[in-house]
Amino acid sequence: MNNKYTYKGNNYYVLEDKVKIQIDDVWVEGVLYTTDDCEYKFVRSKEEFYSKFKKVNNK
Repeated sequence: MNNKYTYKGNNYYVLEDKVKIQIDDVWVEGVLYTTDDCEYKFVRSKEEFYSKFKKVNNK
């Protein structure tokens, strides 16, 4: 699975795309992601993540 994405010149790695995040009291599907050099993990809604982040093609 190619899980590498880019956003604003930085590389991110999708860890899981079967998570839920609550936005305005409504549970929506989310994406859990991180970077190589960060101890934190981040979550965004799937809609927002896939509209802003672009997949990196490994050739």
